[in-house]
Amino acid sequence: MVTLVYNAEKKLKTLLKNKSVLSDYYQTCESYARNFTYEFASALQKLLTDLGIIMSELSDGTKINYCVESIDFLCHKVLDNDSLIDTIDDIGINKKGNRTKHSIEEVKIDMLRAVTTYNNLTKAF
Repeated sequence: MVTLVYNAEKKLKTLLKNKSVLSDYYQTCESYARNFTYEFASALQKLLTDLGIIMSELSDGTKINYCVESIDFLCHKVLDNDSLIDTIDDIGINKKGNRTKHSIEEVKIDMLRAVTTYNNLTKAF
């Protein structure tokens, strides 16, 4: 588990209101509502990366700045939950999010399961 900086909860609320974080959140919600799996995979990957980066900024430890490491940091260091990272890997959030950026092939992702996992992750905070 990580040690958080003084006043982390207040800082977290401020960081979550950052325009880039809100943009990724709204893009994820809109893509889900419209059933746009391609956009959803990319937006959710970015949103999870945002959360990992934010939590690393609030920790006394190493600062994180990219996707795989930030998701791992969230699940292992912040939440101490191995099954959550296994679920995220099984859904393929990072892999499929990357595929949307680096290929034109169709991406299929279980959006309901991904949203449920995201909700479980955020509730654990």
